Amino acid sequence: SSGINAEYGVAMASGIAIDDECKALYDKFQTGDKAFRCITFRVSPDMKSVIPEEKDWQIRKEVRVGPREDTKNALTVLCNQLVTGDDKSNAQPRWILFNFEFETAVDKR
Repeated sequence: SSGINAEYGVAMASGIAIDDECKALYDKFQTGDKAFRCITFRVSPDMKSVIPEEKDWQIRKEVRVGPREDTKNALTVLCNQLVTGDDKSNAQPRWILFNFEFETAVDKR
């Protein structure tokens, strides 16, 4: 298998498809205005593709606060997401991408 799925375009090595919405969300996370602090993906209910998790799992950056404070706030929201809900939803595998803001000790970048 080439890893390319005619219906979805891209697939992981396991053969599960990556939904086009995942790429669009990743592009908003990684490029352009980098609008999200955290994005989350999961396996679809039919187990055939990776899809974006519900909207409340997609954490937008807060422009009113500084980057370090925003990182702390987003981590709090994410931790709450991970521990609330029923056991069935909490046990679902997820891929979480988080954009950490940090400062190095050496050159303060």
